[in-house]
Amino acid sequence: MSESAADPSWATSPDQSSTYRRNASQEDEESKPVLGDQSSIHGGTSSVGNPPSNARTWPHKFFRLFKLLNIAFAFFLLVAQAVSVVYLPFDFVELLLKLFVASFCVMFIMNELETSKILRDSPLLWNWVPRGYFYAFVGVVSVEENNLKPRNASEYSFAALTSSYSSAMFIEVASWMMFVLGVLYIIFGLLFGQRYHNKLREDYNNRVTERRRMLGESGLRSNSFNIPIQHYGESKQGGVMS
Repeated sequence: MSESAADPSWATSPDQSSTYRRNASQEDEESKPVLGDQSSIHGGTSSVGNPPSNARTWPHKFFRLFKLLNIAFAFFLLVAQAVSVVYLPFDFVELLLKLFVASFCVMFIMNELETSKILRDSPLLWNWVPRGYFYAFVGVVSVEENNLKPRNASEYSFAALTSSYSSAMFIEVASWMMFVLGVLYIIFGLLFGQRYHNKLREDYNNRVTERRRMLGESGLRSNSFNIPIQHYGESKQGGVMS
């Protein structure tokens, strides 16, 4: 037997054994699954993408402000009918007109808030052009049935204002504002403002839905790696006047 065969120390030399161990440890490290970093889990990388913004555009804010003005002046006109019963003289027919105008004001508020399916499905109140005609007509009726004019120019002074005349002025301001808002509804409707407003609402709802979906998927991935998710303060309110 040769000396090399009798001495197998070449197979277990310290240098070669350490090399084998290093290679084995490197293979183990490479075989382990690589977890994504926390930024990729939270959607901060380009592979996931950032969630879309849930902010409304300025035209959308303008239309919401316009609807809020309609709600406010419909409420003022409703209060004005109660004020006219207390401070102004009226007959039976005028009382009936006040009750009708008050009920219309309640209907206008519900229509603007979109809380009633019956009103939403009504062609008279859903389309902006007939809605504007209806609002303007109610405003004119309220002006006429509470028509109290001063007899001469001196009664326009603040010193000459009585409680009844002050009440009549409040009623007329609320009534004329309802008329103006009705005319604006007609103009916006003729200029395809309602179609544009519907597109703005649809775009906003799609962005909010996509944002919730992306943040929800981000939360599922984070929970699968036992990583706490970050809360973005996403609003989950409904679509009333969206």
